[in-house]
Amino acid sequence: MQPSFWKRKIIEAGSVVLLCAFLLWWNPSRLLTPVRDILWVAVEPIAIVFQYLRVVLSDVGHSVVSIGSLKQENARLTSEAIRLQSRVAELEDMQKENDQLRQEIGVALRHPDHVATALVVGYDSRGVGDWLIINKGSRDGIASGMTVVSGENVLVGMVEEVLTSTSRVSLITHPKSVFNVHTVETQARGVVRGKFGLGILLDSVLQTESIRKGDTVVTSEWGEQYPPGLLVGTISEVGTSPDGLFQQATILSPIDFFAIRTVSIIR
Repeated sequence: MQPSFWKRKIIEAGSVVLLCAFLLWWNPSRLLTPVRDILWVAVEPIAIVFQYLRVVLSDVGHSVVSIGSLKQENARLTSEAIRLQSRVAELEDMQKENDQLRQEIGVALRHPDHVATALVVGYDSRGVGDWLIINKGSRDGIASGMTVVSGENVLVGMVEEVLTSTSRVSLITHPKSVFNVHTVETQARGVVRGKFGLGILLDSVLQTESIRKGDTVVTSEWGEQYPPGLLVGTISEVGTSPDGLFQQATILSPIDFFAIRTVSIIR
């Protein structure tokens, strides 16, 4: 058969289907109502299945869209949390620096011989905590032998070497650091010695003197290296010298020498 024959047959069949559909929809004088009912009974299960599939697919589509939205929102919230955490850390760091600067200003006001406030720009490269480097030197009026403090009059050490724009500060934990002190509570006198960056030792305290754990140790007016009344630390442990002649004690400084950011230099 010629292709035109099948084409004609398809057109005729389509026309008949469309005509029947039109008559069923128009339903003149309700003559075709029984036929419509029969057809509905036949196609109702299929219609129900398609309706169910439409609802399911719609829910799946909404779920996919919701999951995508949740992922985007979660990513946004995670990014915001990281940003806020970074900002909080930045503000906390600024607060600590401001607090320390206010303390340094307080030191400057209390000491008429205050020379300068300096930033710490370097530490003992060996990691034993014997010295640090500050960003002030001879052009800023710094001279060898000047006292260096941090915070609320806490003794850090002494300027040992001075260059034009920087200076080297020998810490009180240096083994060559030796100076006179006394306790605030009992006025017990002794000598502080550095312990190779490991701490501070109160030595040469007479057995007749009274020293206890928690006592505050300050520089003494009997010494020549430092002004009197500078805070050295508190006694954390009391013992006896190896020869048994004197009392000894370990002193705990209130500052971390490896975390100092700013210091004040006084004569």
